[in-house]
Amino acid sequence: MKWFYDLRIATKLITSFLLVLVLTAMTGVFAIIQLGLVNETATEMRDNWLPSVRVVSGIRFFCRQLSGQGTALSDGRQPDGTGAI
Repeated sequence: MKWFYDLRIATKLITSFLLVLVLTAMTGVFAIIQLGLVNETATEMRDNWLPSVRVVSGIRFFCRQLSGQGTALSDGRQPDGTGAI
């Protein structure tokens, strides 16, 4: 370990700076790769999952609308909410 103590301060500082620079670059590359994976997952969700969610939402809307019309008819009202049949 004596060889490390014998180095000049400038050499130690440059080596430390380069080490931090390399670690930062590696972290950046890792982050970019992970963001690419997140982007692929988001694209898959948009293309494969959202259309089916929209369809289910439409089905739910029409079921509720039909349920409301059935309730109105059983109460003796017109489906549009006006008076008796």
